[in-house]
Amino acid sequence: MAYAAKDKAGYIDQKGHWVVEPKYRQVYPFSGGYGEVVNGWIGFVDRSGKEVLPVRYSEGSYLGQGLFLVFIGEGRIMDLSGKIVYRYALRKP
Repeated sequence: MAYAAKDKAGYIDQKGHWVVEPKYRQVYPFSGGYGEVVNGWIGFVDRSGKEVLPVRYSEGSYLGQGLFLVFIGEGRIMDLSGKIVYRYALRKP
């Protein structure tokens, strides 16, 4: 569960114990076992608090099956190891 303490946010379990210490500006609910965290940039943590994708992307979302869509100058689909599975350039209309 996402929870804020003072000016930082993290995650607590159902008993109210910190699972991910409050060190992010914002956190979003877990989806498929991963939570989106924000500190000016976006990254993802697992339920243990490990950053599976570091906080360095301008946008991102969890796609499912261990794949994330992230943007940093270009669009990338990355796996849990940080390997780029697919890369594409954004086109302006």
